[in-house]
Amino acid sequence: MLKQAKWAERRNELNRSTEDLIERAKSFKKLRDESNKNVAQSKKKEDECNENIKKLYVKIEDLQKSTTPDERSIRDLRRR
Repeated sequence: MLKQAKWAERRNELNRSTEDLIERAKSFKKLRDESNKNVAQSKKKEDECNENIKKLYVKIEDLQKSTTPDERSIRDLRRR
């Protein structure tokens, strides 16, 4: 009988530890999901910004070509 009580206590301890680990895993999963969402939003903003920068350089190059057609382009200057 004493052995059964000891095993029951150990089983209860393991069950509590398991529940605790499950709660911690859920918490980490929630943090990971939030982080992934933030990364996706940042990537989207970065892509939009890069697209706007590209458009600006095209406009600058067009302006430069229209004013001084024999000069090197902005893209050539940017590559240095």
